[in-house]
Parts: sequence; structure tokens; C-alpha cells
Amino acid sequence: MLKCARALIVSALTVLLALSIFPSASEAVWVENGNLVCASDPNQSWIRVASDGAGGVFCTWLDSRTGNLDIYAQWIDASGNPVWDPAGIVVCTETSSQIQPWIISDGDRGAIIVWLDYRPGSETDVYAQRIDDMGNLLWTPDGVMICAAAGDQDRVRLVPDGEGGTIIAWADQRTGNFDIYMQRVTDKGEVLWTADGLAVTTETDDQDEFEMIPDGAGGAFFAWRDRRTGLNDIYAQLVDSEGNSLWTHNGEPVCTHAGSQTLPVLTADGA
Repeated sequence: MLKCARALIVSALTVLLALSIFPSASEAVWVENGNLVCASDPNQSWIRVASDGAGGVFCTWLDSRTGNLDIYAQWIDASGNPVWDPAGIVVCTETSSQIQPWIISDGDRGAIIVWLDYRPGSETDVYAQRIDDMGNLLWTPDGVMICAAAGDQDRVRLVPDGEGGTIIAWADQRTGNFDIYMQRVTDKGEVLWTADGLAVTTETDDQDEFEMIPDGAGGAFFAWRDRRTGLNDIYAQLVDSEGNSLWTHNGEPVCTHAGSQTLPVLTADGA
């Protein structure tokens, strides 16, 4: 009985020591109910975040303080403190609205942001910007033009290329249907591939609802909803760092079962 009691006491002390060293998963590390990122009038929305690799996050959002929707950003450190201007860094305030920003770390204490931009008129184009750790914009003011092809570009995404740059992709309506296009941009903001992007797939009917992840070698994996048969199926592709598609042209079928398959999600298998 004494041995059991001692064992229970030791176990209890072990648990208490562990709890004192490692906070519980539910314990709030920053301010209760959240740290303030931006409170400018009138509204902020569509916030997206990316890890900074050091316990903090990079944030980007839509901001209507100028009357149009513009792109702003902030870096929150591991203690929950804003690193850049308290009101956020202006990423783009060009004429008309900018929408749907997405953000990744550049791997060097900065971030890369991509968005859809209405500046030429009624159709959306794709622009991108890089910010360093001091909050300075490193590329063309108001963003590098990634794609200005006819028709709308939509559902823009980006992944790191492992060299401080990025691969950007989007659903593109230049042919009348949605196809998937991509572009690679260096850490200096130089566009590497064909102007307005290389095609991932241009099959019949719509290819959209895509996701992408880095392949660990400067390229990217893609998966998307595909209507080439008139039904919703799932296809995938691997693109290398030079923009070459390594699998079947226009995509490898993942699932073409009867009925409808939509909204694919990707994760790396470690190999």
C-alpha cells in the first residue's frame, strides 16, 4: 500500500512539473481574447497568416480605410507584438480594389504576398509583393504584375520556391473556361517563366478549385477539380522548378468515379 502511495505521489509530482514547464495546449500565450493587429476605420477583412518560423506570424488583410479595398500587412512576433507600423504596412493602394491576398514567409524574416487586382478595369489580374524584416517593400511599388491576360484570374495561391522566391498559381479565364496557370518569381521580383504564366492544365471545360504545395525541390504539386468529362473529377500534377509538368499532360487522374468529386486537399508524404 505504501509503495502504491509513493508511486501515486511521484506520478502527481511528475505531472505538476510537466505542467509547470509546458503550458497546456488550451492556455492562451498572448492577450486574452486576442492581440490587436489593426483597428483602422472602417473595416478590415479576409485576413490570412503565415508562420514566420520563430513563433510569430505574418498577416495580410483587405483594408477599406481609403474607400477602396487595399492590401495591408503586419508581422506579429512570438510575444504577440506588432513589429511593423502599428496600423499595418501598405502593400498596395492602387486605383480601384485589390482582393483575396495570400501570404507566405520568404524564409528570410520577410514575407511574399499575392493578390487579385482590379486596377486596369472590370477584370482581375494577379500582382505580388515582397516585404523585408523592416517592413520595406522590395519589389515594384504596388506590386509586380504576374498576369494581365484577358478574362478574369481567380483563386490565386503561392508557395515558396526554396530560394527566397515563389511559385504563384491561379484559375484563369483567358480561353472562356477556367484553366490553371502558374508563374515563378525570384527573390528580386523577376518573373522567370512565359509572360502571363505557363499552363498547368488547359483541358476542355473548367479546371478550378485547385490547391498547391511545394515539392521540396523548387517545384510544386497541384490538385484540382476538373470538368473535362462534364462531371466533377480530381486531377493532379507535379511541376518542377523550370515549369515543366512531370506527370501526364493536363494532369494525372486521381479520382474519376461516378458522381462528383470537389475541393481537393494536399499534404506532403515526406518523400
